[in-house]
Formats: sequence, structure tokens, C-alpha cells
Amino acid sequence: YIRASAYTKSAYQVLLDEIEKGKQLLEKENASSKEIELAIANIVNAQEHLIIPSDGFSRLEAEKSDAWSGESLRNETGNLGGTYDGAWIRYDGLDFEGLNTLILGLRYDNASDRCASDSSLEVRVDGVDGQLIGTVELPTTGKAWG
Repeated sequence: YIRASAYTKSAYQVLLDEIEKGKQLLEKENASSKEIELAIANIVNAQEHLIIPSDGFSRLEAEKSDAWSGESLRNETGNLGGTYDGAWIRYDGLDFEGLNTLILGLRYDNASDRCASDSSLEVRVDGVDGQLIGTVELPTTGKAWG
């Protein structure tokens, strides 16, 4: 049993759409076994990608992101390393609906010998180019890491 309210609306809608496509295919008299197998695979894939939403108050660890920009950016034990201008990380399933205020706590290290003094972090909704909802300046924390 899959309860709609337990998942993000968009992920649940993808599942419903795939189920509907499967139903329509089954109504076709000449549906091939290959088409049916693909429809089943699409439904299973949509089910496996259902996203349980976070309430927006959960602690997010940078190294536990759902996706990231790649290149030198990498997940390390307990932190995110290799950041660069334009790097991004993404978290799926965050639900900020009904929140009037967003408070962001951040732990970081910005070594002056390796990072720009005007470094910042942007928080955007629905994508890298999505609506900007906040910017956090990241002043240097010392000459070297740690």
C-alpha cells in the first residue's frame, strides 16, 4: 500500500502517471510483451524513486546530498570538499510549504590561502537556477584549514 501523503507530490504524480500509462497499454489489444515489460519497469522505477519529504527542520549533512555538480567537488568523511565557484549540491524532497522563515545554520572552513575572501553560499528552490531564497556570506576562518 502506497499512501500519497507520505511522499512528495511530484514524485507521487510520476508514479500515478506511469500506472495510468500501464493501464492504457493493457487496454490495447495488440500490446506486445516488450511494451508491457517496459511499462512494468517504468512503474517499478517510479515506485523506487518516491521521495519521502523532509519537514524543512531536519539537519542536512552536506556530504549526504542527493546530487552534486561533480568536477573537484566531492563527499568526504564528515564534510564536502573541493568546492569551487559555481559548485552546487542538491537535496530532494525538502518541503518548505507553510514556513514563513527559513533559518540556516552552517559549519564551514574557509582558508584564506585557498579560498576567495568573498565566498558565499546561495540557497535556491527547485534547481540550480531556481528562485534565490537566501545567501550566506562565508568569510575566511583562518590562513589554513582547520
